[in-house]
Amino acid sequence: MQASRGRKSFMTLIELMIVMFLITIIAGVVSYKVKDSMDYGKAFKTHQGMQQVKTILEMAVTKKTSKMSEIEANWENYVRRSPLAGNAQALIIDGWGEKYSDVSIKKEGNRLIIKLHSESYKEYLETHSVLFEDN
Repeated sequence: MQASRGRKSFMTLIELMIVMFLITIIAGVVSYKVKDSMDYGKAFKTHQGMQQVKTILEMAVTKKTSKMSEIEANWENYVRRSPLAGNAQALIIDGWGEKYSDVSIKKEGNRLIIKLHSESYKEYLETHSVLFEDN
């Protein structure tokens, strides 16, 4: 007596290739979005870090107005010694891990202008819509 066997269904090679192709496309889209989110996070960290460093340097200049050029030259030491800097080492670098360059402190009338430069941050802002407002 022979038992009736059910018909077995197999996936063809073409169906398998289509599934793999769709998975590849989805993975590409997801990885692109993750990279974009990571860059946004780096830009946000840089912006916030710049604001915090500016605040620390403003306080230092307020205490020692006559030593603005010294503060400008040794800004990293002022950030490291500040009680406002929780993790000073993380504050002196941008979101991409590079130290800020071209730190300048100027006084125009009653206004103190502190500028920090990050090449990666500048490039990010040039290629993306402006997300952050600088003071």
